[in-house]
Amino acid sequence: MDSRADSLERLGAFLARVHDLTTVDSANELAELDLSFSQARILALLASTGSQLPIHVIADRMNLTLPSAGRNVDRLVRLGLAERDECTQDRRVKLVQLSARGRELADRRMDHCQRVLEALLDPLSDADHDRLLDALAPLTSDLPARGTACGPKGTS
Repeated sequence: MDSRADSLERLGAFLARVHDLTTVDSANELAELDLSFSQARILALLASTGSQLPIHVIADRMNLTLPSAGRNVDRLVRLGLAERDECTQDRRVKLVQLSARGRELADRRMDHCQRVLEALLDPLSDADHDRLLDALAPLTSDLPARGTACGPKGTS
């Protein structure tokens, strides 16, 4: 196997491990809330933006119809995970953001993800850690800055 194929295989295995370790608890918590996949995706979108989004933008980004996005948002509002307000410039536009409870859910997920990554990287020596950062630099230089390794902190 050539070095590029080996790198892809190893990186894929590592990312799969990170994914598995970071999603099980989140998936269990979302299942306990009886959220649909679309509702969970909307929560993740709202957490990642950290600001109010119009329902039509949510529909576009989630590839949902406007009525479907509206029904999913309605459910999140009923569960206390999101809040909906009228836009002050255009009352026809409904703006959605995470509620305090939704933000707590997102923060727990981010904290869990951070702990998993810290545990995975803890065995690295300082030199290995520096080499990892150097290797990741060209792959991450165009990514937006984030508060934690898994997503925005404090704005989620």
